[in-house]
Amino acid sequence: MSQRLNMGDWLMANIVRVKLNPKLLVWARTSSGYSLCDIAKLFDKSEEDISAWETGSQMPTINQLKKFANKVKRPLAAFFLPEPPDEPPVPQDYRVLSGKPLGEFEPETLIAIREARNSLSEVGEMLDAIGSDRLVLSLPSIRLQDNPEDKAIEFRSQLGVTVERQMRWNSVNQALNAWRDAVFDFGVLVLSLSFTLRDARGFCIIENDLAAVGLSTKDAHEARIFSLFHEICHLCLNMPGVSGGDAPPKNMPNEPNLRVERFCDKFAASFLIPLSDEGVKAEIERIAGGEIVEDEALRYFSRKLKISKYALLRRMLEADYIEEDTYWRAYNKWIEVDRKVPNKKSSGGAHYADVQFSEKGKRYVSLVMEALDCGAISYHDASAYLSVDPKWFDRARSYSQWEHNE
Repeated sequence: MSQRLNMGDWLMANIVRVKLNPKLLVWARTSSGYSLCDIAKLFDKSEEDISAWETGSQMPTINQLKKFANKVKRPLAAFFLPEPPDEPPVPQDYRVLSGKPLGEFEPETLIAIREARNSLSEVGEMLDAIGSDRLVLSLPSIRLQDNPEDKAIEFRSQLGVTVERQMRWNSVNQALNAWRDAVFDFGVLVLSLSFTLRDARGFCIIENDLAAVGLSTKDAHEARIFSLFHEICHLCLNMPGVSGGDAPPKNMPNEPNLRVERFCDKFAASFLIPLSDEGVKAEIERIAGGEIVEDEALRYFSRKLKISKYALLRRMLEADYIEEDTYWRAYNKWIEVDRKVPNKKSSGGAHYADVQFSEKGKRYVSLVMEALDCGAISYHDASAYLSVDPKWFDRARSYSQWEHNE
């Protein structure tokens, strides 16, 4: 009896075709950035075979549909809707990456943006369910006509984080987590997500009076901190979107995207390396008097501030402490060396639950636990939100209650 049932299940999964609206297959593929060729390779079929699914002349089996759903990161239930759902458009493209057509993103990036939207929606639902005072986006408003350095200093004052506190953090990872906590109170959820740096450095979205910033887990923590405040500036400008590319030369034409990206870079650099602080200014002046390419003082000070040496070097260029040829000589020397050093995976050896918590952030995990404990959400909901088994909820509570040593 058991064998007959198992054989029946096998036949259902591998032979019986699923009846669905073929438009759903087109929607799921294209909204995730995959081509017919990509899906054909997944199933070791021809593009004509996949096209037949999308026109409705053929249909996938349930196992094929499950495999497809996993590839495009859509729930299986989505393929049984009557029509493709309406979804927000892809965020504005502010990237200055050479050779990248505007508005075209790799699948990892599109899926990360969708995940950020889902997480933001979950935060809103949990806040409403808990019944606490509604967290709303409350960043200061900025215009491109403003001075980015002045606005950065004003916002830093609002956050209440001094340079002394910034330098007391024990590690770059601790610094990133502390900055994430600080901006959450302004209605910004910061997520670490998997997308390739060759496509984007970061992105931000605004929905339902809340905002989310996505940072790449493939980037160094120092670079993520800079990208975080670059994206915060986008939000302050009310120009959410996707950013990417290296810092351009100062004399490049001021094209629309470049103007915005330059402004946001200056805001981030001014925020993290405030020259209004006498100690910071004095140290930069001392560094600028040495040989930048070889100067260990620059590297040491960047480690103290928990930023990259590239960000500090760029700040010195923008503030006219060094000449552009000095900047590029140092930049090119460092980048050549750094490209030969294997990337360190910070999550290597970490417990899978801790990796999930780190991607969502302490404040998100804390909110899930609060909603669960007061009965606002179920164990199933909490498990889905955190992407972990309920047996790790005590671990989640410990993570969410952990305080930074300062």
